[in-house]
Amino acid sequence: MKRKKAIILSVTIVLLCICTLGISFGYLTKTIRGTKSLSIVAGTLKIDFQDSNLINLTNSEPMSDKKGQGVTPYTFTITNTGNIVVYYQVGFEDDTMNNTLNTSLVRMRLTGDNGYDSGVVTRSSFDDIILNRQSMEVGESVTFQLWMWLDQNADNSAQGTTYQTKIVVNGQSSPYKAE
Repeated sequence: MKRKKAIILSVTIVLLCICTLGISFGYLTKTIRGTKSLSIVAGTLKIDFQDSNLINLTNSEPMSDKKGQGVTPYTFTITNTGNIVVYYQVGFEDDTMNNTLNTSLVRMRLTGDNGYDSGVVTRSSFDDIILNRQSMEVGESVTFQLWMWLDQNADNSAQGTTYQTKIVVNGQSSPYKAE
């Protein structure tokens, strides 16, 4: 009888340890999705993400890369207001319910005031992550500008179509693993 109680107690302790580790890891790894201004705090890891609104290409006219980069960009800022270095990724969350535009026809360019420049690329060049494995020191802030436009080579099949997406910022306290 004592042996059975000892086994049950041991299994219970192991399960509690596993649950505690899982919850701790989940608490320190956060995904930020927003429409205006978000702030997440986990211990001393804190990222502020200033986001304007949904990125929307509806009934867009095809345009050259030069003209596309002349439209008003979507601007967002990421700030590390915690007291440890943060490692972050920037990605997209597409509206899969309403998108009817082929992402190979969506052209884009992402630049940051930290010197980052993706160059002109197509949206279909990325899965969900457009900027990977970046680090940000305590007190540092980076403002990004994203231009999106319809490729000048789009044919009539692109008329009346829609592409909507949101920016998603993932942050954690340890470096991302190499892919």
